[in-house]
Amino acid sequence: MIAVIGLATSCATGPVGTRPPPTAAVTAAPPARQQTAGGQRTVDPLDEIGDQEVAQAPSGAVFDGGQASESLTPVAVSAQLEAVVQNADRVWTGYLQSVGLREPFVSYQIIAPGYQFSSTCLAQPVTSDHPNAYYCPSDGDQTYSGGIILPVNTFMRMWNGSVFGQRSAQVGDFAAATLVAHEFGHHVQDEIREQGGLPDIARLDSYGRSVKIKEKELIADCFAGVWANTAYYAGYLTDTDKEEAVAALEAIGDSGIGGNDPHGTPAERKYAFELGYEYAPAMCINTYWPGVQAN
Repeated sequence: MIAVIGLATSCATGPVGTRPPPTAAVTAAPPARQQTAGGQRTVDPLDEIGDQEVAQAPSGAVFDGGQASESLTPVAVSAQLEAVVQNADRVWTGYLQSVGLREPFVSYQIIAPGYQFSSTCLAQPVTSDHPNAYYCPSDGDQTYSGGIILPVNTFMRMWNGSVFGQRSAQVGDFAAATLVAHEFGHHVQDEIREQGGLPDIARLDSYGRSVKIKEKELIADCFAGVWANTAYYAGYLTDTDKEEAVAALEAIGDSGIGGNDPHGTPAERKYAFELGYEYAPAMCINTYWPGVQAN
């Protein structure tokens, strides 16, 4: 389940749930989390996850790689981004429920031109031109855990091969879809970790502090590949879409060690996406989640 709590807000203090004119406000009443009898899971998620595959993507995704970014409008791009988020939500809801877990509860912000959003994870508000996208685990409330932040102008540029300021070898819309699926993949990590009582994907430094490792990003790439496979079998992908996805991830791979925010080299990011595309989510977990094995 997704909270549509503000596809774009006019300012940091503006009303939540407001889109840019002339689109009407879109809000969603917070649904209750679904639980098994007695409020407790009746299965061990890692015992059940096994080789369980994600169901094919249902209707809802919209891809149109035939348009150049100059002919697109922010409204059209916003609609495509929203379609991917909603589709990923349905796909991962089906998967998580199939292994005995609750559906994902995440909010998302699609930031249109002239609007901005203040995230608890960032020092400055995000505008439509912000050169990155984010999943913030602390954006949410008592019902929705985490938020996805998608700046429209930044995603529009991906249609012409500019991925977060880096040139991609392939031009097309599926790069944008893949990066949206990557951010949703971070939330899937959080849901599995929280509901399964699993360790975070991190390591401890010499002071006992949690330090980010590249596997946290690579598992999100892998989950994006899982989702892309469902889109393929649902008939949404063109002949070049998979190549667009891989090229986009390669374009933003680490050229060096990765510093405090490692994401993996171009080759590692390509491998992670293709691993998820070819295999079930358990393969992503077993490959990139230290200390965790899905049976």
